[in-house]
Amino acid sequence: MRSHDLIERLTSLPQVQAIAVGGSQASGMASGGSDTDLYVLVSERVDPAIRRGIARELADDPEHAEIANPWWGDEDGYAVHGVWYDIVFFDLRWFQDEIERVTIRHEAREGYSTCFVHTLKNLRILFDRDGHLRLMQDTVPSYPEALAQRIIANNLAVAGRTHSSYRNQIARAVELRDPVSINHRVAAFLACVFDIAFAHLHMWHPGEKRQLIYLRQWEDKLPTGLIYAIERVVVRGDDVMLAVDQVVAGLAEMAASS
Repeated sequence: MRSHDLIERLTSLPQVQAIAVGGSQASGMASGGSDTDLYVLVSERVDPAIRRGIARELADDPEHAEIANPWWGDEDGYAVHGVWYDIVFFDLRWFQDEIERVTIRHEAREGYSTCFVHTLKNLRILFDRDGHLRLMQDTVPSYPEALAQRIIANNLAVAGRTHSSYRNQIARAVELRDPVSINHRVAAFLACVFDIAFAHLHMWHPGEKRQLIYLRQWEDKLPTGLIYAIERVVVRGDDVMLAVDQVVAGLAEMAASS
């Protein structure tokens, strides 16, 4: 990875506390077309004008460099020596609190509850001004049982155990023959499903990509037929509600055994 100039420019900024490679490049699952995710932890926000100046110096095509995109965080994007970099800026205090939310406070969300812990564990650290990021990485605990219980309980309720659950919302959307509504609610339903499955396995959630690939590695520890039922939900054929109910039954089985 020919990023030395970019790393050198970023580390010269006093706000930058740590820099690490994340995503598939760090996990070893990158393909030929994979971008490089560069995570920059800062003590305070770096002015976009300064970041624009770095892009003017180093980007292959400075005119089309993307600076301070707000949609997936505070993010820059441009190519250096033919490699596209997604440069994501995280407030260091916010990032640490996100880790503590899971590992210490055991707080669950609706889907993707523990993604940032998985991200932290797999970071390839390039720069760490005071060693803080390395300390965070080295002190990630084993998966807390209390966290698993909360994730399962929270996501099972919204996936299939309440009147307004995603299961019932999918059923209503199917009845109305509303494909856009079905798509939206199936996506939300599956986010809860995968959060439960990874909690059941005591695995930090790997994020939105390759989730079925990860689960297949542990299929023998999941309810029989769960992965096949998930695949049928994704396809959304005529038997989508049967598949949804089979997934919900699998979730209940995992909840009972956890």
